[in-house]
Amino acid sequence: MIDLFSAQMFLWGILHCDPHPGNIFVRRQPSGQPELVLIDHGLYIHMDTDFRHQYARFWKALLTFDNAAIRDIVKQWGVTNPDIFASVTLMRPYQGGDLSTQQHFEGLSKKDRAQRHYEAQQAARKGIRQILGDESKWPKELIFIGRNLRIVQANNQFLGSPVNRIKITGTWRPAPSSSRPICPSTRKSRTTAATFSSGSCSSPATSTSISRRSGSS
Repeated sequence: MIDLFSAQMFLWGILHCDPHPGNIFVRRQPSGQPELVLIDHGLYIHMDTDFRHQYARFWKALLTFDNAAIRDIVKQWGVTNPDIFASVTLMRPYQGGDLSTQQHFEGLSKKDRAQRHYEAQQAARKGIRQILGDESKWPKELIFIGRNLRIVQANNQFLGSPVNRIKITGTWRPAPSSSRPICPSTRKSRTTAATFSSGSCSSPATSTSISRRSGSS
């Protein structure tokens, strides 16, 4: 599931933005392998190549603690607080930067669950006001990407968090020389599969498999 949506974000530039459990099925292939089936294609965003590559560089910077790159990229998006935005994207405290966000949430961990939840909500509301310095620069795609990431996180948590969501997402990269999204039917099968329609691809709806890149878990 995480491979599928990461490939949509970083490779194909076509992202399903309503991936709740009712829109995801698992069926058995004739080979006996499971196949992930994605339905309800009413809410998609189309990411142009420049933004798709920029967003991939942002994720690479998050995972390598390249704070200079994070500041440079989010500044172009009108974001004035890179640490908070990094934490919002990861949905956990960013461990780079000046560590202020991480230290704040470490303090919350010593409190009871209800108090942690309340203070985290208040911090998020305050953080939203701090994040945007210039709304005219804010890419609207980020709103829907954030929606996808949060629903996928909830799906993973509901299943007991069996995989490292952030690590898997971070291993995907756009095709270096590609100027257009890779059509799903061109990808080879190894582990995960998804059936969905893609309006920008020349092929009809196909049963598509996504190979997990080396280094993911």
